[in-house]
Amino acid sequence: MRTMRWPALVALLVSGCGSSTGAEDSANGSISARIDGQSWTSWLGVEANRSANVVAFAGRGSGYEISIAVGPVTGPGTFQFGVGESSTAVLTTTTLNPKTWTASLVGGGGSVTLTTVTELGAEGTFSFTGVASGGAATGNRIVTGGKFSVKF
Repeated sequence: MRTMRWPALVALLVSGCGSSTGAEDSANGSISARIDGQSWTSWLGVEANRSANVVAFAGRGSGYEISIAVGPVTGPGTFQFGVGESSTAVLTTTTLNPKTWTASLVGGGGSVTLTTVTELGAEGTFSFTGVASGGAATGNRIVTGGKFSVKF
């Protein structure tokens, strides 16, 4: 049985988009959510990519980065995160010693709904419970009310 490292896959897919700073970030889209009940937005940057049948996007804001990879995608729909599912969500602290919580094959759960997906971008909503999966992370982190609008 082959184990795929989803955070590495998300990073690989999203990194193909390049990165930008300042006003250019808003041109790539926006991501927002509530992390353990606290409002969060991707004001430091957004990256997104569509490769074959996978849609991946990530956003960085105060204290956290959220990365999501969805697949296989053939059009709009709802995709699950968790054990036995092919989509993944990752929450990482943006500190010197990052901590990571994941909803993927390792555990956790949730979903992402792509309301719109085209060759130019995607929009939708997401929520997930991430289990500690890296660094000195402990317990779970709950991400709710997630919204995104990204350009590839």
